[in-house]
Amino acid sequence: MPAKPVAACLDAALPVGGTRGVAAHVTDACGAAERTANGAALVENAGLTTKMDSMNGADTPTPIIHIKTTVTPEEWSLLCKKEGLKNEGRGVGVRNAPKLIEEESSKRLKKVMKNQEIINDDWFVKGKWLWVTGKDQDEAAVEATLKAIATGSEFEFASAKQMVSAWNSADLYGSNNKDRTLDKYRSVQNLLVSYLGYSRDKTEVSMLYELLDERRLNKLATILSSIYSGKELRSYYLRLGAKAEEVDKLFDCLKKTVCTTA
Repeated sequence: MPAKPVAACLDAALPVGGTRGVAAHVTDACGAAERTANGAALVENAGLTTKMDSMNGADTPTPIIHIKTTVTPEEWSLLCKKEGLKNEGRGVGVRNAPKLIEEESSKRLKKVMKNQEIINDDWFVKGKWLWVTGKDQDEAAVEATLKAIATGSEFEFASAKQMVSAWNSADLYGSNNKDRTLDKYRSVQNLLVSYLGYSRDKTEVSMLYELLDERRLNKLATILSSIYSGKELRSYYLRLGAKAEEVDKLFDCLKKTVCTTA
């Protein structure tokens, strides 16, 4: 397998917005190689040698330092593993995840690291969304949390069930207050919405459309998790009594953004 250019590594590690992670280590390593203890160095540029500074006023230049500009797949995998362990240690990855989800995803992450598994994050790099399923709602949320951590970026955890409860409660203060219940999640850069279909409430459809269509237009990364596949959830919403046109609007939105079912 050919060596991976540093530029490609940086693009892969910083797909949305940019966070200081594995790519920063690569950049720091390259930057460190350009410096010497006394501050003198030469850099080759288009076949020309240019003196960057001098050493104690001496005219004798320091020999050119050849900087490594490629990272092999093995080196890149090791850097990813080290960064992942750092993230695990400080709990970085998903904010406000329930204790159960946090603990179970940490266990899964340890197994992934031990077995040197690679979690595909192409969907994130391409600016798409991810749909994650599981044998139950908790398992789906744990797997989605692991996918979020693997991106190296910070996500906000949200429960569709709690969001629907807040959405419905807003009726007590007037219909205009419904939108305000979603303000917390509208503009967050990376969002994980779990437990889709768990509320067993048809109003979940209109609530999700209000939130997700706005995130789609603003190209904000989103992970969705449920016990249901997209097709199953669509049928489930209709059985709950949701209006067909509202269900169609929601899933037309999802078709434009969701990359795959995981």
